[in-house]
Amino acid sequence: MNLREESSQEDLKTKLRENNRAIEIYFTKTDGTERLMFATLNPKLIPNDRFPEGNSSTLRKESPDALRVYDTEKQAWRSFRWDSVYKIILITETQDTYITLTFSCPNTKEIDIHTEI
Repeated sequence: MNLREESSQEDLKTKLRENNRAIEIYFTKTDGTERLMFATLNPKLIPNDRFPEGNSSTLRKESPDALRVYDTEKQAWRSFRWDSVYKIILITETQDTYITLTFSCPNTKEIDIHTEI
């Protein structure tokens, strides 16, 4: 998965909208520090009073270089730059089984996929 590609970005957005748990996003902030964010776009995981208010003319424009998500740990909207992500951990539930997908990209922007069941 290469997060510089629009199709990979759309795949991650879909997972953020559909997964019933927050997704762990590891990235490097612009100041050089590393950060872990528990991110979601799933309306079921975002408190009603935290949804952005307004119409399309008053809301922030979406940047092609970054994604705005809800951080369930900070209880606030935050963003990360696509090119700063170095690891993603996605835990999904299927009946009695938890599946952990780890995407990591040490020293490159390609993200390798590892699956644990």
